[in-house]
Amino acid sequence: MSNEKQYFAVLAPCGQGVVFDNEVDARWTATGRGAGSDGFGVPTIGDDFRRTYKGEKLRLVTVQVLEEVKV
Repeated sequence: MSNEKQYFAVLAPCGQGVVFDNEVDARWTATGRGAGSDGFGVPTIGDDFRRTYKGEKLRLVTVQVLEEVKV
């Protein structure tokens, strides 16, 4: 049974990243422009991630999950 789901990740050049359910939050994390998915707030983890990798070129990518592993 396939449980395909699409997520949005922001990756730093070193390979560290943060994954979001919502593309708007991922875009805000990558650019620092706009608002979060609720229209006015911003994701705290995205703010910290962008601050940590300030000056580095962050990449926004789509992640397709084909199957979740139950742990």
